[in-house]
Amino acid sequence: MYMQEDIADTRAISGVMSNLANSTLMERGERNRELRLIARLERLPHLPFHSRIAFLLGTGLLLDGLDTLIISVILTPVANTFGASPASAGILIAAGFAGQALGALIFGYFSERFGRKIPLVIALLICGLFSLGAAIAPSFQALLLLRALQGIGLGACPPLSMTLFNEYIPGQRRGRNALLVQVYFSAGYMLASFLALLVFALTRSASGWRILFVIGALPLLIAPLIFFFAPESLRWLLVKRRTEQAEAIVTSLEQEAIQLKKAWVEQDGMEMPAQPAQQQTHLGELFSPRYRRRTFLTWVLWFSSFFILVGFSSWLPSLYINPGGLSEQQSLLLTFCLGFGTLSLLAVYAFTVDQFGRKRWFVIGFALAALGAIGGALLAGPLQAISWLKLALAGALMSLGAYICVSGAYLYTAELFPTRMRAWAISTGRSWSCAASIIAPIIIGILMNKHLSIAIVFAMLCALALPALLCVMLLGEETKQQILEKLSH
Repeated sequence: MYMQEDIADTRAISGVMSNLANSTLMERGERNRELRLIARLERLPHLPFHSRIAFLLGTGLLLDGLDTLIISVILTPVANTFGASPASAGILIAAGFAGQALGALIFGYFSERFGRKIPLVIALLICGLFSLGAAIAPSFQALLLLRALQGIGLGACPPLSMTLFNEYIPGQRRGRNALLVQVYFSAGYMLASFLALLVFALTRSASGWRILFVIGALPLLIAPLIFFFAPESLRWLLVKRRTEQAEAIVTSLEQEAIQLKKAWVEQDGMEMPAQPAQQQTHLGELFSPRYRRRTFLTWVLWFSSFFILVGFSSWLPSLYINPGGLSEQQSLLLTFCLGFGTLSLLAVYAFTVDQFGRKRWFVIGFALAALGAIGGALLAGPLQAISWLKLALAGALMSLGAYICVSGAYLYTAELFPTRMRAWAISTGRSWSCAASIIAPIIIGILMNKHLSIAIVFAMLCALALPALLCVMLLGEETKQQILEKLSH
């Protein structure tokens, strides 16, 4: 009797062991299949697909950049329309970034659960709808609320766009392609100055800023295009074990390459990891021993670079007027010209980042920002030689340095974290940038309202740039020309 029970138990255990072995083999086979799909994606040549997705996502970024900066270039006429003080105007700038911080976190969480594409489309719709609302705002308080609500969409668009884009671009050319797409966002900044200059010249009305908010509703047009013509992230599909959909995408891209008679790219020295990271998404993993150093580094990068860029750039057009001595239109024209020059230099950045490396460019960026801040502090302080030209020179150095770091932040963060938490990592970094963007205009607005020396503002920005420079030098790791799975596994 006991012998029969022992035999039955042995058979049951053998069955369980056999099932476990089969399950392990199936799991290993599925992982190998996923690895092969990623390898096939990495070997693809540049295709019209890559240009198409770059254009769609880049256009969304351009409009996001336009909507983000537009409040800065129309700050003076908006304040004049509603009789707002400099401190109140700073709060208006900060309200948009408060919404962005919230939007980045909310949509970052949803993008890990529901994909990159659908949350991005929703975010673009939010941007456009509340921009229309801002155009007809009857009071300063209403504009403040509408700008905060629009910020929810503005904060979500860049992290989702750059996550989706980076997850499709092969490692050997990811830096160049990602930064060229980031140029769209910078072009949106420049376009905001140009449109403000054009609208105010044509309308000759203090209410011309309302027209600019109507133009800011253009994301309503790009959202349907992304919905119908952009694919979901292949890497996200693999994490969610939707392998059939992922394979269909890779197969269609390979067929496109075959039709165009393009050769596959050799991946010398770019080994795949032993197995993909197929763990569940845990948002607190940012603070795990594996990733907490990277989390600290990227948060410092996001906060410092955006504090410098937004804090100073938001007020620079107004500083050209007082104490710089320029007219409102001259100030806008100068802001546009500096933006165009910065944009041109960023193209050099994009075409060298895959050879020169990410870390070296971050060091250069923070060094330039610190140098511009030191120069501005000396001119406005001990030398007492401030003018619009010297403000422009100091501002150009600071803006270029900050732009380098801001543009690289999306790329670098995407490379340091795995697919299961990539959008969340970028979104939390973006929320820190929004926190900096909230604090900086308010602090600078208060300092300006108290008629304190501009040298104090420059000194404060220098005090941020130098520690950030040291942090990148000590904690930064190079990620150029490597596949995402190898970097973040």
